Amino acid sequence: EAVVPETGSTAKTQLIALGIMLGLVGATTSVLILAMGDQNIRTVEEAKKTFGYTLLGIIPMFKSKRLSRYFQGEKATPDIAVVEASDSFISEIYRMLQANLKFLSSDKRIKTIVVTSSVPKEGKSTVSANLAATLAQLGYRVMLIDADMRQPSQHHLWGLTNAVGLSDILVGQAELSSVIRQGIERLDIIPAGVTPPNPLALLDSKRMTSLIRNFSEDYDFVIIDTPPLILAADALTLSQMASGVLLVARPRVLDRASANSAKEMLERSGQRVLGLVVNAISKNESAQYFYHAKRYFPSRKSNRRDQNKLPTQVNYYSKK
Repeated sequence: EAVVPETGSTAKTQLIALGIMLGLVGATTSVLILAMGDQNIRTVEEAKKTFGYTLLGIIPMFKSKRLSRYFQGEKATPDIAVVEASDSFISEIYRMLQANLKFLSSDKRIKTIVVTSSVPKEGKSTVSANLAATLAQLGYRVMLIDADMRQPSQHHLWGLTNAVGLSDILVGQAELSSVIRQGIERLDIIPAGVTPPNPLALLDSKRMTSLIRNFSEDYDFVIIDTPPLILAADALTLSQMASGVLLVARPRVLDRASANSAKEMLERSGQRVLGLVVNAISKNESAQYFYHAKRYFPSRKSNRRDQNKLPTQVNYYSKK
């Protein structure tokens, strides 16, 4: 017959140890599976390694109100930060970007820059607008062209009308003087205009080539906002008329397959890639790269432009 023990034994210690071991194995397996399934580029280093281009700028993204007040004034993440808060740290980052572009070539000055990305939502239009504004604030005469006729953004960023623009000029439906708008002092803007049936046919034309040539003679810099590389051939076409391509990459939005496809397209077409801008990096990476910025750039009130004052129309021919 069974004998009832006087004291119980549950092997509690052994069970706890076994549970911890199984938990560690399960957690490690889950992390490995998620890592294998996640094809997004998540850090600056991953973007550098994937593309292999010269890193010209790292643009932070701050969502918390405390950090946005410090980095960009009182308004959280303004679209054109260098105008909203010209004395902020984010403005200084764009000045560093233009300085890096300036020192790329000592024998031939870079004047016409095509700004593009691999996929949508990487911030190419915002980078184009801020870079153009930075150059204008430094005293250069700048032309910003919205050549993304499929999904134009510059008229939204600057508060412009898109009733007429680049497409209307190229088809002969509008005069250049009636399309050019002024964003800030020394910065002229051409919106994309009405979306045509075939934007590439207009961009890959003698008239477009002539426009860019004339602008490069009359302005110190020409910044061209173009569609993503893997969705349209517009950027590759326009880059043949420019000094080079500035590629914008945004971690957690860009995946490795798209990045590799974009890099292959650039290499196959023989385009000159000026460098890489990694945009909207995470809070943790921002703390890593810009740890000392808070001491050097104290919080200031925003030098905000008058939001009710729309950019004005300018006469292009009067500037010649």
